[in-house]
Amino acid sequence: MPLVMLLAAVAASYLFGSVNYAILITRRVAGVDIRSLGTRNAGTANVGRNAGKLWAALVLLLDILKGLIPLLLAKSFLFPGSGWRDTLALFAVGIAAVGGHCRPVFHRFKGGGGIATSLGIYFLFDRLPHCRARPQEGALQDRAVDAHPVPVHHPLPDHGPWLPSGHAPLESTSVG
Repeated sequence: MPLVMLLAAVAASYLFGSVNYAILITRRVAGVDIRSLGTRNAGTANVGRNAGKLWAALVLLLDILKGLIPLLLAKSFLFPGSGWRDTLALFAVGIAAVGGHCRPVFHRFKGGGGIATSLGIYFLFDRLPHCRARPQEGALQDRAVDAHPVPVHHPLPDHGPWLPSGHAPLESTSVG
């Protein structure tokens, strides 16, 4: 039964992500397909350049919600736990929303880049206690430019089957 719920949630999330608001809004407002203008990308920046900043802000908000809403529904009704299985199920639901945005079934598999939709997913995972982004001191430090470390955030869970039993996650990462 949990596998059936996961597959249904992933399919629904993909279909929800396949609704490309950049395409729909520019067709409604300007009467053209945004994929035929500017960079030919069905994304917020192209809408801003070709239809106006107000419409771009609306597309951005709707694309963020497109990533967040399927996760909130899945977290509330299907995967309410905080264990690694529920967390991975939520990751799959989120990835499906981004996949739907990038390759939408309703728009001939030509969609946007998925950045705003991914941002909506990040908003949920940053709120989960075991996925909270934490600064990693010393990561990506460029000695030629600055002697101070640049903090790097990662939303990876602190536990799960990918960590050996009894091992803590990495506390800091250093490049260079």
